[in-house]
Order: sequence, then structure tokens, then C-alpha cells
Amino acid sequence: SFVQSLSALTPQQASGLYLELARKINMHYVTTPPWKELAIRGAMAVDVALLDPAFRSANNLNLDADRLATVRRELYQLVNGRLIGSPDDLAAMATEAARLVESRAGLRQSATFLEFVTAAAGGLDEYSAYLTADQLRDVYSQIEGNFVGLGVELKADRGALLIVHVIPGSPAERAGIKDADRIVMVD
Repeated sequence: SFVQSLSALTPQQASGLYLELARKINMHYVTTPPWKELAIRGAMAVDVALLDPAFRSANNLNLDADRLATVRRELYQLVNGRLIGSPDDLAAMATEAARLVESRAGLRQSATFLEFVTAAAGGLDEYSAYLTADQLRDVYSQIEGNFVGLGVELKADRGALLIVHVIPGSPAERAGIKDADRIVMVD
């Protein structure tokens, strides 16, 4: 779904997504957001992607070692040379980085922006991450119970599976499984 979202986003939409994320961080972060750190994380994400042969192949990038080294060096020079103190500064730097990587390596700007987006969201704390629309739908379906399965919530307990909860109307309930039952073997 990440690759699909990448192909569906224009550079303007991807840039807008990054700016929206930066503004949400600014609005909801408890302390002053680490703008420079988020910028560096974005550059590192692009750098890692450019070093990955599968990423280069998927994006039709034919870079020799010298050209790759030049792009990477210029990317870090750009990020390290900027003062970044606001969401708008962060987005402006990412726009410049996307243009640089596109002109020097041929990578679509949308791909660069999405690397910056995932790095920024993932770099906030251990609980934050960027999810594509499909990934978010999957999470919501699990939360809302709109998923296919046996209809039980399980947890490992002393070498068995403890039935924490049987979902009403589920196949498990129809089979007579009750809360607090334990699965010790399956024949």
C-alpha cells in the first residue's frame, strides 16, 4: 500500500502531507519539537533508501558510485546548512531536498517526501508511525471488530491460550467457547 500511495501522490500532495505532519507535531508536541533532528532523520531515510538496491531498482534509478556519493553528500550539506525552527522551515528544507534528489538522482519528489514523512512520524517516539490509508483501515477494522476470524481475544497463559473474551455472535460463541476457557491442545 505504501508503493501504491507513492504512485498516487503528486509532489504537491506529498509536500502538503509533510507540512501537515509538521504542523500537527508543532501543535501537539509537549516540548519544542526537535526540528533539526527531524530534518536529519528525513535525510537519513532518503540516504538509506538510495543505498538500497531494491529501492533504486523499484524507482528506476541508475546511479554509479560517484554520483550516488555526490547526491548523498549534497543532501546532508543541504540539511546541515539550514536553520530549522518551525514547521514551515522543515517543509521548505524538504522541498529543497526533494528537488535536489530529483535533479541529481532522478528520484521522484513524492518518494523523497514520503521518506521524510515516515522518518518524522517514526522519529517522534516509540509509539508514532506513518500509516498509509490501507494500513489505517486495517488498524480501524481490528479496533472496530470488523475482521474475519474465530471471534476470540486470546492471550498466552502458562503454556496455553487463555480466552480473554468471546465476541458475541462469533463462530467461537456458536461453538460454545466461553470467556476464561483455556486452549491446551488442538486435534
